[in-house]
Amino acid sequence: MGVLGAEFTNCFPGVDESWLETVTSLKRDTYSIAGSLPSRGGSPQPIPDTLSDPALRILDKLERKKHYGSKCVQMETIRVHLCPGIDNFPAHIAQLMEMDILINNGDRDLVSLNPSKSGLISAILNRYRDAG
Repeated sequence: MGVLGAEFTNCFPGVDESWLETVTSLKRDTYSIAGSLPSRGGSPQPIPDTLSDPALRILDKLERKKHYGSKCVQMETIRVHLCPGIDNFPAHIAQLMEMDILINNGDRDLVSLNPSKSGLISAILNRYRDAG
């Protein structure tokens, strides 16, 4: 029976340092060097640096409220209640839509976050929240 908190080498004595170094370098090369995320195709997906601060505020608020997929919100609700005081609001919404992060759900006034972009959204917001 194993001991909770036991050293890795005690649990898996057949694994040597060269194997650990290889796995660690592959993971580092694949995910973190260029500030990228794995995409469904296997190649890294770059994290954009071009989102405006108001667009990041909108994205942050929608993600915190879990407005993904069918959980839609009206544009006017975002503008007036969730993110008041944002100048040039339509331009920041358009920026999120161009990146396919924000999607229109039938009615042109209803939007939500694209569930297939949840990994990218999390990465963008982690960078935004860490910086702020």
